[in-house]
Amino acid sequence: MTMIRILLIVLAMPANAQTFQDGLIQLREVLKNPCQYSSSMDYAVARNKALIQLHVIRLNSDIEAIQKEVVPTSEKSAWMSEAKQIRINDKKSLIARLQRIDLHEGLITEPSIFKILEGDTESTDGAWDCKNVPIDNVYRVIVADNNLKQGQKMWQEGTLSDISNAFFAALEIQADLPLHESQDLSVQFAKPQLQGHDGTCVPMGVLSDLGTFLNTPTQENARGLMNASLALERKLLHSPDFNELAGSPGKVTDENSYPVLSREAHSNDYSTLLKDYKEPGAMGIYSVASPLVLLGSTPLETLAGKIRVEKFVGLKLIQVFAGDPEIWRRANMVRAALDKDVPLIVMFATDVRERPLEDWIIPDNTGKHIGHVLNVIGYGKSISPLTLKPEPYFLVRDSFVEKPVHYRMPAEMFVENMLGLFKITKIKNEANGATK
Repeated sequence: MTMIRILLIVLAMPANAQTFQDGLIQLREVLKNPCQYSSSMDYAVARNKALIQLHVIRLNSDIEAIQKEVVPTSEKSAWMSEAKQIRINDKKSLIARLQRIDLHEGLITEPSIFKILEGDTESTDGAWDCKNVPIDNVYRVIVADNNLKQGQKMWQEGTLSDISNAFFAALEIQADLPLHESQDLSVQFAKPQLQGHDGTCVPMGVLSDLGTFLNTPTQENARGLMNASLALERKLLHSPDFNELAGSPGKVTDENSYPVLSREAHSNDYSTLLKDYKEPGAMGIYSVASPLVLLGSTPLETLAGKIRVEKFVGLKLIQVFAGDPEIWRRANMVRAALDKDVPLIVMFATDVRERPLEDWIIPDNTGKHIGHVLNVIGYGKSISPLTLKPEPYFLVRDSFVEKPVHYRMPAEMFVENMLGLFKITKIKNEANGATK
């Protein structure tokens, strides 16, 4: 490479930006004007450098925000210090990997939006066709996303879904408007764990919610969350009550109605319970109601004594999809519950997701999948590593992840997969008769 060529590349490269907005402006200038570069390689190098710089700024900002998080000193929340350090170390490790990348060879595997353009942008005669650069994922940072803009506005306004009133009445809460900017109820939960095998997500989600009533650090049971969830799963599979429950006649809910279920969990009227919740398939909405019913008739051994579920609330939802304003109204309904310190069990449409991108989970509905259960425990707004835009997210407690942390999920994707919401609202300690 001649000295003149080297000089031209250096002059065309973006200078180091100090803020995320500065870095975004520099990246857009590269993307909007590919003809300022003499070859596809020069363009790709400049683009990758600008992208890396932008992500390093974002990651450093994330690290600063995590470092400011205050971890309570209670025994139950001690795991949060470990989770905080894991998130910081992961982001520092990613910064180090990004800074070691060879910009010419494009050896970029994280974040996933990076792609080298060498070869793709050459014309058939080998010339640099700068006027016909193919559009790829990185253009998300310069192309207007009307769905996201609409969602941002509705998220900011806090408009609630029409089904909120019935749901909140059953929960015995009332929405306070305006909604908060963010919420994190991690302190109510014990350390997250990876589920043991298929199907365990249901008892893990239920027991995580039950654990918010208890003060013991291992939450449900001296043997820990996993053993308790496996024990509950065995009870579900072998309980005569559950067999009767699963085989009882029922009807699929009319798609124009949104039934709210609020009842005494220890009632024996299983057919009434499932009348509006019966679904075909093992992961229907009743799969969450079933363990709640079982915990109403069979108490669970915990460090605090034998605990029985006295009452729970359930809401079945008809699925809505991207572009429907109802997505954001439902998002605000969930936010309003979280603002009242009420985390929720979520019946989720898919158990498939892309590989976790940093501390974000991206659900995937494109392939074969079954339902899933997780807990929603918070929300906020942050720059997404996928879109490089400020994006509303929900904080979820998921049994499919290997690290003991809570993950963010884009709010629109979260609500799009939301099929049902449940919440334990009353428990009883069989040893002393205390309820709460």
